[in-house]
Amino acid sequence: MHAFASDPEVVCYTDWGPNDPEETTAFLHEVVDSARATPRVTFAMAVVDRSDDMLIGSIELVTTSSQHRRGEIGYVFCPTALGRGFATEA
Repeated sequence: MHAFASDPEVVCYTDWGPNDPEETTAFLHEVVDSARATPRVTFAMAVVDRSDDMLIGSIELVTTSSQHRRGEIGYVFCPTALGRGFATEA
């Protein structure tokens, strides 16, 4: 994950990054903690290219208002995965 989270080209449109190793580690801890939270408001998934089992990106859904059923979707992918339909499928 750090390979694409630290790439300035990948994160140029995000509100975070490029990450240093400590920031990537902290993010992974946040993902694990959010998966255990009740109620769960953040759903993060790793995206793996099944042709070679390589981690190529991540996608996240964050509920911003349960009352109004609103949320945000964010995603990042390594440059080699762009244009191959992974974001659409996720």
